[in-house]
Amino acid sequence: MGGFNTFDQIFNLAGSSGSSTNQSDSSLTVSKVCVSVGQQISEGDVLYELEEESVTELTEELESNVEKAKADLDAVYADQELSRQTAQYTYDASLLYGSYAQTEYDSTVAELNQAVTDAEKQLTKAQETLADYQAQLEETTGLYEEAVKRLQDCEWSAEHSDKENDTYGYISTFQLVQSAQSTVDSLEEKKERLESNVEQAEDNLDTAENALAKAKRNLANASLSAKETYDLRQLAYDTAQETYDIVIGYLEADASEQEETYAETVEKWEEYSSHVDGTSIRAQYSGVITDISLEEGDSIY
Repeated sequence: MGGFNTFDQIFNLAGSSGSSTNQSDSSLTVSKVCVSVGQQISEGDVLYELEEESVTELTEELESNVEKAKADLDAVYADQELSRQTAQYTYDASLLYGSYAQTEYDSTVAELNQAVTDAEKQLTKAQETLADYQAQLEETTGLYEEAVKRLQDCEWSAEHSDKENDTYGYISTFQLVQSAQSTVDSLEEKKERLESNVEQAEDNLDTAENALAKAKRNLANASLSAKETYDLRQLAYDTAQETYDIVIGYLEADASEQEETYAETVEKWEEYSSHVDGTSIRAQYSGVITDISLEEGDSIY
């Protein structure tokens, strides 16, 4: 049987690496050294007795580390499930949007062009209406001016008629004045109505011109925005698989890291459990004691 140093049989109690555990805040305190140099021992013999309180504290700490590492791992798995669903949704949406990106763009531009066409039609209609009212007003104004002149002529004739010697001529002239006055009144009313119509048509023409200008601005601006949307959807479509693979790769890397941390924490606990039996540290193999590194009161970190 070979010789050994008792220190070589005491595991490293420094905290395990990883995100779940930090360096251990607890340590084991040696209460009794149970072997001496030159002593032959067998596997399972007690090398050291430990203070019960220090064993309890470190045991609780290592158990807590394992529980926390397991909880952290479960949290990563749960978060990954949601992240995977989100990544899948994004992937599916990118393919879906990309598949009809051209149709969406064409439809948007077509609607904008149709709005311009409709505005142009409204402008043409407003121009034609205004021109029609202006023509009617010009014609009516001419007739009105002629009617006024005729009325003035009739009134002059009536004033110079011989009422006593030419009664029939006077009555006829008077009737002509009444008829001319009625014509003037009718044409004046029509002229005023047409002037109002022209004014309203001019307002409608201004509105139509503004509407057309706005439709053209919308066509320019919204077409650019629609093109940007199309490009983004197309880019998402083209890179959907690559983006999905990258996200999944990050998720797998995160899970692997946390799994490693959990495995290290469990390994630390199992290593501790395999060395410490109650409040004793026992030999892991048989041999002869060549050196004793610890003494009563020493701490094992």
